[in-house]
Amino acid sequence: MFARVSPKQKLDLVNGLQEDHHIVAMTGDGVNDAPALKKADIGIAMGIRGTQVSQEVADMVLKDDAFESIVLAVRQGRVIFTNIRRFIIFLLSCNLSELLVIGLVATFNIPFQLVAIQILFINLITDVFPAMALGFTEGDETVMQKPRAIRASLFSAATAGPGSGSMPRSSEVARLALPLRRSISARAIQTSWQRITFFSIP
Repeated sequence: MFARVSPKQKLDLVNGLQEDHHIVAMTGDGVNDAPALKKADIGIAMGIRGTQVSQEVADMVLKDDAFESIVLAVRQGRVIFTNIRRFIIFLLSCNLSELLVIGLVATFNIPFQLVAIQILFINLITDVFPAMALGFTEGDETVMQKPRAIRASLFSAATAGPGSGSMPRSSEVARLALPLRRSISARAIQTSWQRITFFSIP
């Protein structure tokens, strides 16, 4: 938690964490939070007490101003991404195998007993309904424990590790905060309280 932080110092904290290859999420509700909200990988503005400026530059607006909603949104996003990945991999594997069989039959002129309508029916039964079931899966209990690596492809099961969007270590945050310590102390009496929260969901 950082208090009495100027807009430039907020921006410096975001830049420092991004330079260490972390995914930075920032919450803010004031006009002075706008630059850091825009710079962060995802800026989160308050919907009730937040200013219009902060809401316009943010990527997400909390309608209830509750941090619990952020966790729910992250979980839902991970579930949706996982379902899309399963959906696409399943359809590609099924359709490629069907194309391979039909292609071999056509290439070697092998007698084929199925007509076009039968092939379409098989495709409907074996592809559409199982894929829909995969697309509506609610996710398991470990979805919040398996962050996806920043540059992982859709077909990769890689998860985030150190330096790949994982939670910043306390030593890294402390290193970024040290240059701000003196300037914040000098302005402590003259500046009203300003709160800023940086966090990472593993």
